[in-house]
Amino acid sequence: MAKKLIIGIVAILVLAGGTTAAMKFLTIGPFAEGPTQDNKDTEKKKRIPIFIDMEPLILSLIEDNKISKPLQIQITLETDGQENAKFLEQRLTRLKAEFFKDLYSFIPRLLKKKSRLDIPILRERLKVVGGRFVGKNYIDGVQVQIQSTKNK
Repeated sequence: MAKKLIIGIVAILVLAGGTTAAMKFLTIGPFAEGPTQDNKDTEKKKRIPIFIDMEPLILSLIEDNKISKPLQIQITLETDGQENAKFLEQRLTRLKAEFFKDLYSFIPRLLKKKSRLDIPILRERLKVVGGRFVGKNYIDGVQVQIQSTKNK
């Protein structure tokens, strides 16, 4: 009796495995390539980024117990779609304040580890801070330009 039961279970497993392999090979059933993948590809191709310029951030850093030359940081946010652009434009003032708070503590730590500001690290940091503040889906990229202004 036990041998017949084992043979029956093995036969069912072999049939199920064969059926699954055939469905995968023929790309039918749950293995069929649906139109959803094509729609995602066309959406990515149609994607037109919108750039939002922020007012420059001016940071005065303290080095060796002296105020160093102020840094002027120009930030441009990249987003996708008009709705996201309007959403970000409504929150630019608070977003600028968040960037200022974060960069005021982050840049001195970065300068201790490295002798210069690393733009890719700064971009990624601002993207993370912005994503934390407004949501990850709103900011697709950040462009940064740094100028050292003259100390008066």
